[in-house]
Amino acid sequence: MTAASAECRVDLPLPIQKHVKFWKLHMSMLPTPYTKADDQRMTLAYFCLSALDLLGQVETTITEVEREQFKAWIYSQQLSQSQGGGFRGSPAAGASHATMTYTALLSLSILRDDFSRLDRQGISVHLRALQQSDGSFQSALGYPEKDVRFSYSAFAVAYMLNDWTMFDVPKAIEYLIRCQHYEGAFAQEPGLESHGGSTYCVIAALALAGQLDQIPHRPRLERWLLSRQAPGGGFQGRVEKDQDTCYSFWCGASLRILNLHAFVDGVSDAQWIFSAQSPMGGFAKVPGEHPDILHSYLSYVALAMHAEDDLREYNLPLTSVCAALNLSRSSLAWIYTQLWPSHPGAVLLP
Repeated sequence: MTAASAECRVDLPLPIQKHVKFWKLHMSMLPTPYTKADDQRMTLAYFCLSALDLLGQVETTITEVEREQFKAWIYSQQLSQSQGGGFRGSPAAGASHATMTYTALLSLSILRDDFSRLDRQGISVHLRALQQSDGSFQSALGYPEKDVRFSYSAFAVAYMLNDWTMFDVPKAIEYLIRCQHYEGAFAQEPGLESHGGSTYCVIAALALAGQLDQIPHRPRLERWLLSRQAPGGGFQGRVEKDQDTCYSFWCGASLRILNLHAFVDGVSDAQWIFSAQSPMGGFAKVPGEHPDILHSYLSYVALAMHAEDDLREYNLPLTSVCAALNLSRSSLAWIYTQLWPSHPGAVLLP
């Protein structure tokens, strides 16, 4: 923390019980606005579970019976190899999905599943089928979407399963690099505008593969990311756009992975995030709006990263987080013990 920020210290209260209630309510019944995202229920569940994980409240707020019920529901979305393998987002989804497979594995780790019911070969079939001739990944078979979000999901699954034979990694990396914009940051697809979310997806994917040294024009990328912190303290996702709490994660996590998080004004960013905190728990996209699952969860991760750096003295009740996988370090340790042949010991992820 800088001397200047220490002089203007403000309270950053995070009322745990209100936030726990917020997440438990969403886990039991999603509000009407989420109806259109019913086929993405797996990822919505992950946001809720991972938020409670970062608050250190999984064991105290989710009973063993509930935990087994959640696991059973997740595995009920696992498709057989003849159906394409992988996980779908909900019974409303027509096919398995790269991101739903990624968040299913994360959720199972948070629930401390032993992964004995996991169809690794089915996941391998799934990812291999999704990779396109240019190295990109479709979101799901038969769907036209293909961009770096799904590439990141594939890289994350390969990392968690410790299996990089499931797709053509060099070709996948080549596609990611082709998404770099002249500013140094990355777009969702080659030729599009730089964006904080897609920049995170590329940087995190390369970090998971141990290939950060493949990034060209690194100084431009670093300058672009650091320039996204706005005068108001928060982050914007693109040049000349408004601040948004989710970009405190997308840009902040990218900087953490690149070992540049110390250059972020964490106190100012935290104050911006807390200005969007809801009295009912959770965080909104911007101050004055209703809280939602995505912005609430990503605000937690941004604050957790700050809590490890220049907000230590605020004692925020958030556990340590792995920025590259978007998961608590305790749940990452569970993945190591359950999914890797032997505990890697010195495996380090930012």
